[in-house]
Amino acid sequence: MIPAAVLRLQRLDRQLRTASRREPRRARPKRPDRPLPPYRQWYETTIPDHWGVPRHIAHICEAVQRLIDGDVQRLCLSMPPGHAKSDTVSRRLPVYWSRVFPGDSIVLTGYSDRFAQKHLSYQARELARERGELAATATALDEWEFANGTRLVCRGTGSAPTGVNPISLLICDDPIKSEAEARSDVVRDNVWNWWTTDIEQRFWPRTRALVIATRWHEDDLIGRIQDRQPEGWEFVNLPALAGPDDPLGREEGEALWPEEKPAPFLRKLQTKMDRSFEALFQGNPTPREGSLFKVGKLGYVDAADVPEMLATCRAWDMAGTEGAGDWTVGSKVGRGADGRFYVLDVARGQWDPARWRERMKAAAVADGVRTSIHLPQDPGQAGKDQARQLVQMLSGYVVKAEPVSGSKGTRADPLAAQVNAGAKGEPGNVVLVRGAWNAEFVEELRQFPLGKHDDQVDATADAFTEVAPSPTDWSRA
Repeated sequence: MIPAAVLRLQRLDRQLRTASRREPRRARPKRPDRPLPPYRQWYETTIPDHWGVPRHIAHICEAVQRLIDGDVQRLCLSMPPGHAKSDTVSRRLPVYWSRVFPGDSIVLTGYSDRFAQKHLSYQARELARERGELAATATALDEWEFANGTRLVCRGTGSAPTGVNPISLLICDDPIKSEAEARSDVVRDNVWNWWTTDIEQRFWPRTRALVIATRWHEDDLIGRIQDRQPEGWEFVNLPALAGPDDPLGREEGEALWPEEKPAPFLRKLQTKMDRSFEALFQGNPTPREGSLFKVGKLGYVDAADVPEMLATCRAWDMAGTEGAGDWTVGSKVGRGADGRFYVLDVARGQWDPARWRERMKAAAVADGVRTSIHLPQDPGQAGKDQARQLVQMLSGYVVKAEPVSGSKGTRADPLAAQVNAGAKGEPGNVVLVRGAWNAEFVEELRQFPLGKHDDQVDATADAFTEVAPSPTDWSRA
């Protein structure tokens, strides 16, 4: 017979082995015995009586409540600047959350350490102090605790919330600072890398995440989440001026916060800001009519009805990776006898150099010797050598290879002027020949210069420049 002491040791060993195989997790503390009121009601107790709760703030509170209740695990909220989104969420939700889930770890982030600490963490900490819920030792802004043990860690975009795993609640408030930063591919890539490595790897099944932002670019953090991993996310956009199917049930053109920013004031801003207004105030970084190119003014024609061409050119914009990255584009543009400009064909693919050389030769044969060919010449000796090789490969055709000069926007301006020409409601001077390539071409023009790709714009602008009359020719006309 096995002694009782040995049996107890064996039983204890089995229990320890079983426990070690379980998912390591910190038990969530119990909720308060007295449940808190819903977030909106609690929010009202934290603001002056004369503030009131505008309907867009009430809508935000309802969305936040779904996050608190677990009906939504991930929430993206986009709003115009100056509409109290940070005050409603980033500065108050941590205090409410600590009461509902004492002992949790909250991560609060913004576009920089200074912004996150001074404008978000400080306000949340002072609210906790006013309500008697702050730990006596809480003096720092980057990390502090509530009296009940809830921990708040504050970081700027790019900084890892080290020592926090798992994150119970993440609030990411304006991860990009400005339009200048949003236009940078490097900045957007850095934000995305930070998000997927430093932040998401600290998510657990019960983590709740909230991204609130003013939109700067269609490829910003919210844009990438929508494009690459939308499953499990709820997206709420509250535009400054209501459009069709407004989430608040407003009439078209009605202001989001008429008491503070009435519609006439917003429309003046819209006139001054033009394309930036669509991104910042409407949450629509790619306006329907396009910012630089008013794509609604493009004309269309069947190939059989194309008039005689006075000059044609196919310009190329080359990339170098098969199946990924940028696109190689060869855009053929003609100047018609009727005075308008025709985009006759667009060859486009993610080809390696061997493939796009084959496509370039095939297009030259199909276009014929009357169509000139324009090639960009990269700087440096390697660029010169490649240009010389391509010109030699296209022997027998009229080929021009020259360095690219000027910004993409400057190079595209003359083409945009012809697209946008004409009276209101009338088509401009650029016509597309109907083809399978039309939809992606128009979409790229519509998004330019805020879109992910600009290869078709670059190639078409270069071809247009080659076939358009020179200023001297215009003066003689």
